[in-house]
Amino acid sequence: MKKLEQILTKAIANTEFAGKAYYVGGYVRDAVMQRPSCDVDVVVALPEGGLRLARYLHAIGVTNKPVIFEKFGTASVQIASHTVEFVMTRSESYRDKDRKPDVVSGTLLEDVMRRDFTINTLLRQIGTDAILDLTQRGLDDIKAGIIRSTSDPELIFREDPLRILRALRFAAQLGFTIEAGTAAGIHKNAATLAHISWERRRDELRKLLLSPDPLRGIQLLKTYGLMPSLIPRWDIVKKPSWLPPDAVAAIDADLPARLGMFMLLGLEFDTVHYRNVLTQLRFSKEIIGNVISFCRQINILWPALRHRDVTDVLLRKVMYLEKDTHTPQQIMQCFEAVNHISLLPLMQRLSQISETFSDAKMPVSGQDIQSHFAIKTGVKVGKYLQRATDIWLENPQFSREEILHTLEQS
Repeated sequence: MKKLEQILTKAIANTEFAGKAYYVGGYVRDAVMQRPSCDVDVVVALPEGGLRLARYLHAIGVTNKPVIFEKFGTASVQIASHTVEFVMTRSESYRDKDRKPDVVSGTLLEDVMRRDFTINTLLRQIGTDAILDLTQRGLDDIKAGIIRSTSDPELIFREDPLRILRALRFAAQLGFTIEAGTAAGIHKNAATLAHISWERRRDELRKLLLSPDPLRGIQLLKTYGLMPSLIPRWDIVKKPSWLPPDAVAAIDADLPARLGMFMLLGLEFDTVHYRNVLTQLRFSKEIIGNVISFCRQINILWPALRHRDVTDVLLRKVMYLEKDTHTPQQIMQCFEAVNHISLLPLMQRLSQISETFSDAKMPVSGQDIQSHFAIKTGVKVGKYLQRATDIWLENPQFSREEILHTLEQS
């Protein structure tokens, strides 16, 4: 980020943009909190300032050709391997149930006040690093750990209901408390989330789950009654009792694992229903497949871990079904963290079995079943094949003939 800032400072020196361009929003907030930040937003206090600065930087060879959004007066460019969003100072008005605002040029104060929370309103002037706190609350709220709407909470959330999820996500990410008036605005406008696209809801859920304290975010979702807005039938489907809530934070912070844990806290595992829910949330087919695989494995492993009954047969079953050794290790490490125990010997067993079994192929096929038992394709073949698989998992050294013989005797 230092290189990016140096490039921008040098590029706008002695131009019309000097003293008019500011870093704004989360980038400044994170700098004040000494947190790493990837999102860089720059506001330019000139008519169409964002577009003009982006085009100027491209013209002098500092950036690639900007991606322009004329309607909103914004432009996106790449600088020093970072995406930078340029905007003009603007004011916004929202139509009922439409989160895309009507945009007009505005003052720096109007631009700040259109933003969601005071902690996201700080400005840092490019070139001088002077910080402006035009709400006179941003710095204090960061210091106090408070999430407060920039203006009337009812207006803020009614204009853009997605801000409800953003408030909860910031609370989980930053460890902040939601101010009472802002919290009341969330309660009153919770139902308006129905007007937000599933893609937008998905994006906020993803950020919340990957935050440092996802459990707090989940608890806030429950407190404000927002679970059904994210997971259809959350309060209808039977909930499992075997998974502790803190497992969500204890699992590795990759999306399929956190998302799988989150869903298992409230929905009994069912492949079809999980696929339908994740599809409605517009997750990719790859993510959906990984979540379902994770949930299938944890449903096998976690109860066995809890009852200290993890056999080699069970470990072979997990590896055969999912062709995956990383997830069982994830689950065991999570179980260790939640229960404050060591599973090192078990993980060593998993590694040993993986070396000899992960690429093994089941010797018996459906055609073998049909031929041996003289039966046609149908449900009976599937049942025989499942039993043959179980026999093989219990006795991986068995040949095709030995499996068929044992199947015949059972």
